[in-house]
Amino acid sequence: MKKMSNPKIGFTRLGTLLVVSLLTAFTSCNKANDAQLVSSESSEGVVAQKPKVLFIVVDGAVGSEVRTIAPPNLMQLASHSIYSWESLTNFENNDVTNASTWTTLLTGVNNSKHNVTTNLATANLNAYPTVFSKLKSLQPGLRVVALTSSNDIKNSLAGGATVSTGYNNDDAATKNAAVNELKANNPDMLFVQLHSVDAAGSGSSYSNTSATYKAAVLQVDTYIGELLAAVQGRADYINENWLIIVTSNKGDNIPYVPVGKAWSAFDDKRHNTFTFYYNPRFIAKSTSKPIGILPYAGVTPSYIVSGGTAPANNGGVVPASKLGTLMDFGSGSEFTMQCKVKVPAGSYSYPSFIGKRENFSDGTRRPGFLFFLEGNYWGANYMPDVTSIGRRQALGTQISDGQWHTLTAVVRIEAGQRKLVVFTDGVRGNATNMNMTDSYISPTDFTTGWRPESNGGSALNGMIITDIRVYKTALSDIYVNNNYCSVEASATDTATAKLVGFWPSTEIETDGTSNWLRDYSGYNNNMNLKGSSQISFTETTTRICPPVSPATYKTVPNNVDAFPLVLGWFKLPISSSWNLDGNMWVPSYNDIAN
Repeated sequence: MKKMSNPKIGFTRLGTLLVVSLLTAFTSCNKANDAQLVSSESSEGVVAQKPKVLFIVVDGAVGSEVRTIAPPNLMQLASHSIYSWESLTNFENNDVTNASTWTTLLTGVNNSKHNVTTNLATANLNAYPTVFSKLKSLQPGLRVVALTSSNDIKNSLAGGATVSTGYNNDDAATKNAAVNELKANNPDMLFVQLHSVDAAGSGSSYSNTSATYKAAVLQVDTYIGELLAAVQGRADYINENWLIIVTSNKGDNIPYVPVGKAWSAFDDKRHNTFTFYYNPRFIAKSTSKPIGILPYAGVTPSYIVSGGTAPANNGGVVPASKLGTLMDFGSGSEFTMQCKVKVPAGSYSYPSFIGKRENFSDGTRRPGFLFFLEGNYWGANYMPDVTSIGRRQALGTQISDGQWHTLTAVVRIEAGQRKLVVFTDGVRGNATNMNMTDSYISPTDFTTGWRPESNGGSALNGMIITDIRVYKTALSDIYVNNNYCSVEASATDTATAKLVGFWPSTEIETDGTSNWLRDYSGYNNNMNLKGSSQISFTETTTRICPPVSPATYKTVPNNVDAFPLVLGWFKLPISSSWNLDGNMWVPSYNDIAN
């Protein structure tokens, strides 16, 4: 099946641009079969050194808060690190737990693969072994040591290490053991996990304004300083090439509910970590989340809706025979219709552009519901199927300005009174009373674009209608206000289950003969297109908040990136068959021409 466009093309472009800009300084790639770091030996005769890794994990250290606290040892690492205060656990809107994020860091895959949310016993380590196990299987002679403040890691995730010990949530004891390991033994990889910062945040708040949290961050920073000193104090340090990874596993533990915009991992402090990839030969580079508005983009029909030139075969149609009773809204029912529109500037005389109603006429009255334009305004016109009752109508605000707007009409019962309420860009507007017994059941198709008896006045040519939704529920005022700009229907959103139709309308699909817009409600009632021309758009507006693309999220380090980085440092091959989720971050060196 040929797809004529990509519904996320605009998001991908932004992600690509961001990646390209970052590549001017360093490289992040995910080549599965050749993911090795630049050699430690240059043509100028730099002596090859034995690769070593110190991997420090600080639980619950929120990147933005740690940056404000400015712990001195971490800050000093910045001069020779690829680093970020806005790195991520992952970019899925899911539960963020210590168990899940530990497993992600150590397996290089997200929890959809490793299967851990809260219980480490569910870890799918046969399919996705830990970095400890992988190192030992690929290079059995390596000394791989795991010293953890949390016993759960030692008991459930560190089985592949040469040596593993848990210290009952005692960070000081964990640090002392790690310092001793560096002084007395010869570890190739030393993993150190510290938990006191997360405990402090959970017991007070994950904020730089909390004295308890700040003290915990600074105390752990002194531990990091001692570990760094122990590395540099090793007798053979001059012949060793240490990669120092210091990162937090997660941010805070407060569920994030966005207001007036779409969810983003960059805004959710549960996902906000910090990350340092340090070596004294690295050229420093910081990475951060993108700044600015993401573009809304796609390919969609361009509708001719009114005027003498409006053709009867112009628009989109979902046949009533396919819908069945999905949009039969009987007496006492509550429901919602919503869409985004871009209407050319002008004044229009009652063209209807979306709805389920045979025509737009009081004289030949047909039951159903629709949106229309009146002058510069829009309105909702709902006709009950009882001939003795007139139309129910509520006008919204002015929208004929060539800008994007989200239109919402909700039929709901408020304090015993059934009403039709309209919202423009999430703001509640007019309302009109309805009878409890009014029924809005129409035997006709659900359509966009041209409708019989609604093409009076100036020609409306080039109207865009996207993000079309019909819910078999009354969305609340708060929900509409918080979510009007969204173009997603998240599986975690309880309203999604009430959708009886959802056409994002940013991708036109075709089989070479027919064109259609896909229905993502789960009912698969695709909207057939007839006669409409197509338009490609890429625009930024504060009224629409597209989701951040995966490519954009990957412009900062994610938890999954540590695994391939460690293997790459040891120059071990990474197979695509492992299905890792991470990127390989390749540094620029200060002693090699880059």
